[in-house]
Amino acid sequence: MIAFFGPSKAFADEYKLGPQDKLRIQVFEWRNSVYEVIDWPALTGEFTVGSGGMLSLPLIGQIPAAGLTTRELSEAMAGQMKARIGMAAAPVVGVEVVQYRPFYIVGDVNKPGEYPYRPDLTVLQAFSIAGGLLRPQNSGFPRLGREVIVTEGEIQTLAAEINSARARRARLEAELENAEKIRFPPILEQQKSDLAIALLMEQEQLIFEGRQKSMQAEIEAHENLKDFFEKEIVSLGGQLDVQLKQIELMREELDSVTSLVKKGLAASNRARAQQRLIAELEGDRLRLETNLLRARQETSRTEIALLQTRNKRANEVTASLRETEAKLQNAISKYETARDLLSETRRIAPQVLVNRRRSAELQPVFSIITRSNGNSQEVMASETSAVQPGDIVRVVLPVSRNEDLDLVLKSTAAR
Repeated sequence: MIAFFGPSKAFADEYKLGPQDKLRIQVFEWRNSVYEVIDWPALTGEFTVGSGGMLSLPLIGQIPAAGLTTRELSEAMAGQMKARIGMAAAPVVGVEVVQYRPFYIVGDVNKPGEYPYRPDLTVLQAFSIAGGLLRPQNSGFPRLGREVIVTEGEIQTLAAEINSARARRARLEAELENAEKIRFPPILEQQKSDLAIALLMEQEQLIFEGRQKSMQAEIEAHENLKDFFEKEIVSLGGQLDVQLKQIELMREELDSVTSLVKKGLAASNRARAQQRLIAELEGDRLRLETNLLRARQETSRTEIALLQTRNKRANEVTASLRETEAKLQNAISKYETARDLLSETRRIAPQVLVNRRRSAELQPVFSIITRSNGNSQEVMASETSAVQPGDIVRVVLPVSRNEDLDLVLKSTAAR
């Protein structure tokens, strides 16, 4: 049974998210204790829904996004954050679609391929975006051959990009865990016989070791400085103890001299000299106490600098990991789409060429291929049919007006 799409309608807020949708997310909470709105920068930014329909987020991890509206995703994120972090009240989560996943158009058009989606897109508009109907007279196989070559090149480029992102993600995860070496995923380990893959893994390992050495050197410098100040504190403490004992002895001696002066057995200038010595010792004691306080302050500053160094590296690695994960998911989605388009081009090329040669003046037949839960369904469409993100619009110039429906039915049955 053939289903027909109805006319285009307004793109409502109930849009269902899917792979390759790019979202802008902002998370904040109101804290009564400080009467202030607190922003969550780790969860604020642009994120891409992965090919499996999952959204990878810091703190939360992976959360299913495919099939949800932005409002439902917002509620799911808020609830998961509240449960995982143990918050008293769920934070406020804002989710906005900043770039819809693309649609694709194949078949008898001038510019087949991937195009950015825009709300309320119809088949006719998509057809126009792709340059309209292609009516080649003497060119058919050459163009299709070029399409195959170009798409194969894109697939190879995307495969290399995916492997590079996987290796980089493994290196960043090892840095974040402070591991001794990188644990590359099995899909890369199994391809180590490939010289390009082996070189890629070796380069990431060298980068990892270099960054670890740099980090360790910086940490050791802070620790050595801290050790120096701690030794200085011990030394100053010992000097201060000796100084206090000297002052105590000098005071005892001053008491003895003062007693003799009162009895007329010693000159008064001797007592004054003793008092001057005590005053000098007290001044030295104050200087030692000041230096001791300074050394303790420097020790605290060194500990703070050491902590900041570790936190800075962790934040940098976390941000790079998030960016790499988004690039990886985007490359995987493009790779799968390019592979499907290549298969589709090879499959329909012979029949398309026959139709073009026999039907130069016939009107094109439109169909839309949609994906749901891993399955594809192809349905007939008209010029006013609505196109959704991720759809593949197929344009075919039929052999005759009576054969266009059979062509689509055969294509659907083949799936």
